[in-house]
Amino acid sequence: MVVKGVIEEEDARQRIAELKAQRLQVEAEIATLDEAPTIITLHPATLDRYVENGRRLGREPC
Repeated sequence: MVVKGVIEEEDARQRIAELKAQRLQVEAEIATLDEAPTIITLHPATLDRYVENGRRLGREPC
């Protein structure tokens, strides 16, 4: 499905092909790992604070 006015059909086909290739590459990399990666969960407020700190650092002179 292509959303009209957002992306042309040929561009969508190309991008989907790129993403599928990237997915296959990542799956192959994961298959070579000795153990599954550890998944962590962060509190949403922590993520908001991280983003705000990054924005503030970008605005402040060194």
